[in-house]
Parts: sequence; C-alpha cells; structure tokens
Amino acid sequence: MKLKKLSRDWLGKVLVASLLSVLASKASAIYDLSLSPLSNGYEGCTWQDNGNGTSTLSLRIRYKSACGHTAGGSLYSRGIIIYFYDKNGMPKQPDGYSTDVFMGGYRHSWYIGERGYTIFYNYFIEDRPDWQNAGAFTANVKISFPNEYVRDEWPAISVRAGNLARLSGSPGFDYIAEISGAAYFVRGATNGSCSVVDPERPPPPALQMSMTAPDWNLGELPEGDGEKVFVNGADQLCFTYTGAAVNGQDFVINASSANGEAGNRYRLRHAEDASQFVPYNVELANGSSIVSLPNKTNMAVPFGGGGRTCFVPTFKTTVSPDLKEGDYSDVLLFEVITKP
Repeated sequence: MKLKKLSRDWLGKVLVASLLSVLASKASAIYDLSLSPLSNGYEGCTWQDNGNGTSTLSLRIRYKSACGHTAGGSLYSRGIIIYFYDKNGMPKQPDGYSTDVFMGGYRHSWYIGERGYTIFYNYFIEDRPDWQNAGAFTANVKISFPNEYVRDEWPAISVRAGNLARLSGSPGFDYIAEISGAAYFVRGATNGSCSVVDPERPPPPALQMSMTAPDWNLGELPEGDGEKVFVNGADQLCFTYTGAAVNGQDFVINASSANGEAGNRYRLRHAEDASQFVPYNVELANGSSIVSLPNKTNMAVPFGGGGRTCFVPTFKTTVSPDLKEGDYSDVLLFEVITKP
C-alpha cells in the first residue's frame, strides 16, 4: 500500500592581476554621509543567483544633474553605496571584499568602507562616461558578490545612489547619498520592482518557505491498529525558510486529503474499489514538539532559527478484518500558516 504526498511552496574571488585590481583598493577613512535628493529613484531591480557561489544584482538609477547635489564642491564620481546585514538586520562589513560594481559596463576602481556600508566609485584620467557623468542620465548598474556575504538569517542587500564631490583646494571628499533611501534587494523575492527603505533600519525580509517530502510507502498494513514510523532523514517532512522571518514564531501545520476525512481521520482508498477505505492519522514530531493531523485544534509548533526544520512522521492506520486486499493510496496537500 502506498501513500503519496503533494508538496507545496509558500510566499510570507578572484583578484584581477592588473592595474585595475591595484587601484580597486580600500581608502583609509570614511566620512559621514550627506543626504540630498540626487536621483529620481530606482527601477528594474533583480537578484540572480549565478549558480557558482555568486549572485548578481541589477538595477537602473535615474540620476539627476549633479549640480546642487555635491555639497558645494565639484563632482568627482558617481557612487554606489552598498549595505550588507548581520542576522539582526544591522549593517555590517563582510569579512573580505570581493564585490564588483559596474556602471555602464565599467567596473569600480576604488571603494571606501568602515561603518557598515561601502561606497564604490571610479575615477581615471581616461573617459568613464557614466561614473563621471555630471548630467542627468539613467545608469545601468550591476553588482556581483559571493553568496556567503548574505546569510539566510537576513538575506537582503540595500543599494543606494550617491555622489562623491571634492571641494576646491581640499584633499578630501564629501560623500552624498540619496535622501529617500536605498533600493532593497531580498533574495528570492526581488524580480523587477524596487522597494525603497532606510538602509540603516531595513524591514525584515518577507517570509519565504518551501516544503519537501518523499512518497511514503507504508508497505503491508497489519489488521487492526498499526503504526509506521519514518525516522530516516530522507523520509522526513522538512520546511526550508528565511530564518530571520521565522525565528521565535509558532506555525500551524495542517493537511487536506484527496480522499476526504471521516471521524477526524484521513482515508486511504482502494485503487479499484472506491468504497474501500483505510482510516489513518499522521503524527509529526520534532523533539518535544508533536502535532497530529488532521490538526482540528490548530495546534502550533515552533520552527528553529537555522533556516530548516524537519519532522519525523508516524502513520497510524486501522485495517478492518473484512477489508479487500489490494493497493490503497492517498494524496495530502500540506499547508503552514503563522499562528495568529
């Protein structure tokens, strides 16, 4: 006898051996950001996993003319300001820096970062038409980085438009950031639209969850009451999710049966005789957390903060003495919701 399932998804470096790599070094200090409405916003935000341990963000920034947005100085370079986050949503600097930022097809040549964000810019004597464009234009920006910089606990990045300006006779720079905020990229949920947030206080990424389960084969069922426990990892019911949105919350797990229910039990149906049924229940266990299906009481169980929680299923069947022999099956549609 076979019991089948139906799974369901939810929605809640390499250094370049060239002059370029030498120039793409970290400056010695960073200054506070000045704020200015230096752009008309962001568009076309996408997150692509490259399948090789890196990801690429793409967006367009509609820069205004730099005039009036350089803190009284002259434009040195357009800037791209990036914020990565720790598990609590606080801006952080990655342990190493292997991020590549391209504007109009040209890679950054310098970056500066010491206070939880990093400014990327480009200045060469030869022409770099976008990085040094002081007029109003739309910049096509691509940002590539190792996936290890973005943890499951807070899988998001903020990208902010900026300007670098130099005052006449001054050796230093002024750093100007878009006053409205930054484009907010969330892994798996950024597909064209651009959400704008305060990058120093970003909202938690929306809950994303998926479920995996095998086709459970109950084998030969005993007459009367019986149990079948699936303890192997490959046989468990597992939920994978964004840890920051799940940690500390309880969830209600339930399932509906293709064969319906009777007496608060699911039913296995005979493959050839639709009048023949085997009543059964499912018990899901994770440590001390146990939930019985059907879950008529909406009992909630906690999910761990590590991004994955698995349950050991136990099937409890009752076979009548006069039941026909043959193959019996059912299909369960699982669902999970946050506890109100």
